[in-house]
Amino acid sequence: MTIVPEEGDPWQVPFGAVTGVNVQEDPPTVLLKTDPAATVVGLLARRRDEFHRAVSGRLGEQQRVLAQLTGQPGFADGRGVTRAAIRGFGELVERFTAPDRVPCAKTLLASAKGEPLLGFVQLLDPDAQAMQSPTALPENWAAFLLVPVGALVVLEILAGPSAATYVFKGAIEVVNRDLQALHFRRGPLALTEQQAEVTPANPHRLALRRLEPLQRLRACTTARLVHNEGWSESLRSAL
Repeated sequence: MTIVPEEGDPWQVPFGAVTGVNVQEDPPTVLLKTDPAATVVGLLARRRDEFHRAVSGRLGEQQRVLAQLTGQPGFADGRGVTRAAIRGFGELVERFTAPDRVPCAKTLLASAKGEPLLGFVQLLDPDAQAMQSPTALPENWAAFLLVPVGALVVLEILAGPSAATYVFKGAIEVVNRDLQALHFRRGPLALTEQQAEVTPANPHRLALRRLEPLQRLRACTTARLVHNEGWSESLRSAL
């Protein structure tokens, strides 16, 4: 959902980040609850209830899709769920991990020092060729793991785009929120310092200059590991 104010920059509220949609009477507004903040949408007048129904309907549709996919409630677009909160965590990981990523997932889970998160995200920049999981994902969706290892958090795409492994320094909840705010776009994260220079020719210049989640993630990225024969050794060095 894109919010376009009369003044200032537009911003997006991912549907998966919304934990509640409440109507307020005076003045007529709709409160979109997110963690850790909230967005109040006003100036709706008689269209307040229509807006409330539209947002609630989109959230309900998303929840139904993910509950049907996983066989259990609790998942939301781009938000990881802790291992303790998932029934049959290992089985679910197995169902949604592409064969090429099985060794990587096992290695990361064995390295975990804390509760890993499993999640699903609808991508806005899908790859032309995607890794298929044993259980088919909806079109343009991906499965991901976020694994805490001490002060680090490792992102692994289990199925969907053939993405690199990213290592971030920070709290897992914060990393997850920032990735969710970017819809897990990896392109801007993969830029080198030279490629990320804010120049008129850089297609990412506005995002690099204005998007705080992108700025935070780039600042806390400690490694980007390409999946090749040296991946395991690179991971050991990164951790």
